[in-house]
Amino acid sequence: MEGNIQQPTRNIQLIRKRLQPGKVTTLNQDVTGKEALDSLCSLQGVTYEWINPEEHSQGVHAGVIAQNVEEVFPDWVVEINARGRDKELFPAGEKTKAVSLPHCFNAYIIESIKEL
Repeated sequence: MEGNIQQPTRNIQLIRKRLQPGKVTTLNQDVTGKEALDSLCSLQGVTYEWINPEEHSQGVHAGVIAQNVEEVFPDWVVEINARGRDKELFPAGEKTKAVSLPHCFNAYIIESIKEL
């Protein structure tokens, strides 16, 4: 097969072991060490209770604020339609944001620990 090799349709993530910036490995290219610790430290962990616990679950929960995550990792945030009584909290047609941690989150945690 000659010409350009097609990229796989799904995103394949490889956790790197001390790769030099720019080194090409397997199906990845331009692999670089992102400043993982700085990126993750810019996020703020919070505790919260749901306004409508009957739509979610009771009690205090821990997490992050989607709008804050979106500033650093926009691909980790999705917009979803509010459901049930939560719909009353948003103007008609407006969606809520939710955090969906991707597989690459593991690599950020690993690299952050290394940076400590």
